[in-house]
Amino acid sequence: MNTGRFERSMEAAEVIYDALCIKTNCIDSKNKVVRADYVIAIDDDPTSAFWATWLYYRIYQQHGYHPAILCVGGKGLLSKHTHDRSEAELLASVCCKLGVPETDISLAPNGRNTGENIQSVKKILPAGSTIIWSTTKRQSLRLERSVKKQAPELISYYYVVEESLTEAAKIMNGKGIAQNEMMFHELASILERCIKYAGTFQEPIDDIIRVNSQIREADHYLRKHYKLKLMNKTVKFFGKKISVPNKNLTSIFQLFHLLREIKRNKQKMRISLELEILLMLENLRNQKLIPQDKAEFLLKESKKRLYKKL
Repeated sequence: MNTGRFERSMEAAEVIYDALCIKTNCIDSKNKVVRADYVIAIDDDPTSAFWATWLYYRIYQQHGYHPAILCVGGKGLLSKHTHDRSEAELLASVCCKLGVPETDISLAPNGRNTGENIQSVKKILPAGSTIIWSTTKRQSLRLERSVKKQAPELISYYYVVEESLTEAAKIMNGKGIAQNEMMFHELASILERCIKYAGTFQEPIDDIIRVNSQIREADHYLRKHYKLKLMNKTVKFFGKKISVPNKNLTSIFQLFHLLREIKRNKQKMRISLELEILLMLENLRNQKLIPQDKAEFLLKESKKRLYKKL
C-alpha cells in the first residue's frame, strides 16, 4: 500500500471508528461499577478479555464479590487464521493468565457472527441477569444495537475500551499488521450492516447516531477498497432480485495477502500478546486490584512465558 492510499484509508477509518460507536455506561458519576452478575468478553481481540478481567476485580473491590466471566466467540473469516482456537478459548486463556480462576469462566465458543454469539449467550444466562459487555470501540455500536433487538430480557450494560484507532490497531490482535488492513476491512462493514440489519437483527441506529455526509463519504471510500467483510449485494437479473457476493478479484488477492501477513507475523503476535498481558498485570497491581503476592506470582509466570517466546 502506498503512502497516499494508507493516509487516505486512515482518515476514513478514523471517521468511522470515532463516529459509529457507543460510550461506556456501566460506571456511574462516582466511578462505581454497576453490580453485575456476569461480565462478557466478546470479540477476536484479547483487549476485551483484559478489561473483562479488570471489571471482575473492580466489582470485587467495590462490591465484595466476583462476577462470573463468559467468553464468547467462535471462528470468523480471519480469526480462524490469527488464532489456533476459538475466540472464546483465546479470551478465556487471557483471563486465566490475568489470574481469574477457571471455575469463574464459562465459554460460548461456537458463534460465527454477532447474532449467533448473542443467541449463545441467551441460552447460557437466565433472563433478568445483569451483565456488562466488555467490548472494543469498533464493535460496540453493532453489539449494543443487536443485543437491544435480540436479547431485551437481559439487563445489559457496556464497558467500551477507549482507545484511538492507532492504539487499537495492535500487532497482538492482528489489526495492525499489513498497515492496518485488517482493521480497515472491519470498519468498512459497520455502517452497511447497521443499515441492512435495522429492524431485523439490530435496532436502527438513527435514534442514537446521525449519519452525516462525512461518515457516508468515509464509508464509501472504505467499502470501495476493503471488501472482505462486506455483505452480499442485491442485483436485478431478468427482472428478478438475486443476491451475489459483494467481492471481486481484488478482494481475493487482499485475502491471500492478509493470510500471508498473518502467517509471517504469527510469532510477533504471540509475543505482543504476552507483553500486553504483562503490562495489564502491572496495571492491576498498581491499582491494587489483586493482592501483592498474587500479582508477583502472575508477573513472574508472565515473564517466563514471554522469555520463552523471544
